[in-house]
Amino acid sequence: MAEKMAPEQRDGETGELLNSANRQECLQKAFKEVAELERQKEALVEQYIKPIRDAIKKAKQNMKGDTDIEIADFNLMFKLYKRQEDAKMMEEDDRARVMDNMREAFSALHEGDMLDFVDVLDAA
Repeated sequence: MAEKMAPEQRDGETGELLNSANRQECLQKAFKEVAELERQKEALVEQYIKPIRDAIKKAKQNMKGDTDIEIADFNLMFKLYKRQEDAKMMEEDDRARVMDNMREAFSALHEGDMLDFVDVLDAA
């Protein structure tokens, strides 16, 4: 952990900061350290994350080509799917609460007009 600097102190006669050189040194050190860490992060994103992002984008484009479902609609469906999958890992009470909340949301969208998609998911 970095050493903590003494609080600002000013020269009684000139009003100049007594530790301003120390502050500048600390800032320069932090700038260099953060810049290097940012470079490392960018390299890792380029090496590991970008290929995964590209693969996800391609999978969505393939889905759109195969189904003519808009990607925005797929993203919404996927959020529901992911929430259901997350619920499967929960305790029964928590899972039931999540599914009840999803049913309530679908009911609130268009009363009587919406396929009970959550019941379909729940049955799967």
